[in-house]
Amino acid sequence: VKKYGIKKFVQISCYDEKTRAVTKDGLKYYYQLSENDEVLTLNEQRQPEFQKIEKMIIQDYEGEMVRFGGNADMLVTPNHRMYDENMKVYEAISIEKKFQFPKSKVVVSEEKKTVSVDGIGEVNAKDLLYVLGVFIGDGFTAYQEKIQVNKSGLSRKEFINRKDKNGRFIAGKTGNKETALSKSYRIFFDVPENDKARIRLEQSLTNLGLKWTAQRGKSGEHIYFTSKELLKFFDVQVGKGAKNKRIPSFIWSLGKKNLTCLYDGLMDSDGYYGKTSTTYTTVGNDLMSDVALLCFLMGKRVSNYYKYSNCEFEGRIIKGGANQLTITEGVLATKVINKESYRGKVWCVTVKNKNFLIERNGKFAFSGNTDEVYGSIEKGSFRETDPLNPSSPYSAAKAGADLLALSYFKTYNLPVSITRCSNNFGPFQYPEKLIPLFITNILENKKIPVYGDGMNVRNWIYVKDHCEAIDIVLHSGENGQIYNIGSSHEKSNLEITHAILKELKRNTDDIQYVQDRPGHDRRYSLNCEKIKNELGWQSKYDFNKALTSTIQWYKDNKEWWEKIKSNDYTAYYKK
Repeated sequence: VKKYGIKKFVQISCYDEKTRAVTKDGLKYYYQLSENDEVLTLNEQRQPEFQKIEKMIIQDYEGEMVRFGGNADMLVTPNHRMYDENMKVYEAISIEKKFQFPKSKVVVSEEKKTVSVDGIGEVNAKDLLYVLGVFIGDGFTAYQEKIQVNKSGLSRKEFINRKDKNGRFIAGKTGNKETALSKSYRIFFDVPENDKARIRLEQSLTNLGLKWTAQRGKSGEHIYFTSKELLKFFDVQVGKGAKNKRIPSFIWSLGKKNLTCLYDGLMDSDGYYGKTSTTYTTVGNDLMSDVALLCFLMGKRVSNYYKYSNCEFEGRIIKGGANQLTITEGVLATKVINKESYRGKVWCVTVKNKNFLIERNGKFAFSGNTDEVYGSIEKGSFRETDPLNPSSPYSAAKAGADLLALSYFKTYNLPVSITRCSNNFGPFQYPEKLIPLFITNILENKKIPVYGDGMNVRNWIYVKDHCEAIDIVLHSGENGQIYNIGSSHEKSNLEITHAILKELKRNTDDIQYVQDRPGHDRRYSLNCEKIKNELGWQSKYDFNKALTSTIQWYKDNKEWWEKIKSNDYTAYYKK
């Protein structure tokens, strides 16, 4: 870097340093993440999935960022990949009006009916999860040891085995032990008789075969039961103390119906049901993250507000804060989109689904991860500074050639300028390419093979425009620089097809839809502001006039392309 005075790096990261990832283990800043962490992502059907982080990217950044405000809170680099409600990808800088974020879509599938508890065995999952939810909000465990008079004088084991020859217990004191250690394993629920959780809690405990007791005293109303195994289960799986409680990690894979029972228990304990939303309150930061994660796994939308209180009660000053999660069934959308300057760390992770759940200042959203190369983009255009992301071996070979040429400039000062153009068309184009293939097939009375649904979008440039741009870069371009070359003519393959059919006075019966190519980018577009601003070039040929001219050229030069499409080309084309 020092030797060649490089001043600009490709920024492939996405989020600012205040953004956190939502993992199975809670909210984490970039410096807390590792490749062992699993984050929540959405697949193409918007179904939530956990995926391991494949790679971490952390960089220094100074420049413009895009802020999504209002109901959202997101600060991202301009080239950040934004997913909308239909899982279409947009470049952050291209979004100017209302934007709607994706919402998880949960499919109810066959689920586990039981959960295993050490020392007990399999128990009903729905009943246990409801009890677990209430316990997280309103429960606590109480283990006690007490020295008391030993009426039998025996140890517990000796007492159980004390029988006469007929198998009956022998009454009276037969041992010499004066005292015995009594152990108590009780699980309490602070649920009054008129509480919204009371009836279902009683029923769930009964369904689990537990003999519970209702208690009323100076400390309030409780339900409690005794179980050594379940006390250990709650202590290990949930934790002790309001600030330390968590949702057990085994819960996440149990399916929506089971998760709903846990959710009901949580809301019936520390939740408030409003007309349009539900509010859950907890002093635990990790539990706040767990409840948010639970809600997204169930297809809900969540935001969190940390409320701090400073008040007086019965002569005492009470200070403290709590998380207030607002849970709704609606979608997340915003019209507040601005640009702002930023200096600091930017970061992202790579996961297979190319998106993950993030949080910033209590606002949660699914958004894209780092896309390390030019690839497919739903809206906006790639800049020269955007990273390369080839989707096929063909495009990977071209990307590799670019990087190899630039490496010679950086290492040996070889005079190199790179141009990256959009789709060309015009005279003398080899008939394997889309426009000449379609034209010549119609002239031969053959079908036009349209890949997939024909909605793959490309930016089209007339070959003379392209040649003039190359000439300008060759004579005026700066060594070591990349220049995008394109036009404003963005068309889908189907639009091109209809334009050719119309020009040749044919109809859609000539279209034959064929299986899409592997790695076929949905949309590809280039931002050409750099070559316009620095070298003064921009495309000048009208697309429709250039297409008409091109069609006429192929009509006038059949001898040239018929020779090419015979023999070896025919064998290749049939593949």
